[in-house]
Amino acid sequence: MSLLALLAVLPWMNSVVAAGRFDKLMQHLLKGNVKDLGQLYQRSTTAMMSLTAFLNVSSATIDQDVLVDNLKPFRKNLLTNLL
Repeated sequence: MSLLALLAVLPWMNSVVAAGRFDKLMQHLLKGNVKDLGQLYQRSTTAMMSLTAFLNVSSATIDQDVLVDNLKPFRKNLLTNLL
């Protein structure tokens, strides 16, 4: 269910990026003072890594929901084994 909610929110996130002009800022960051393809590659890799970090943070709630559901049967077994 959380994954469906994330997919439903993606178009809204795209409009936020466009409204905040983050796409223009990213384009300006990648194009400024680039002399060769090596510099462009380094900048694009850095941009992708930073965007990936934000995406991982936003998916933490999905991960938590999945883990809680999968660990429910084990919780009772672990508690009885510990006691």
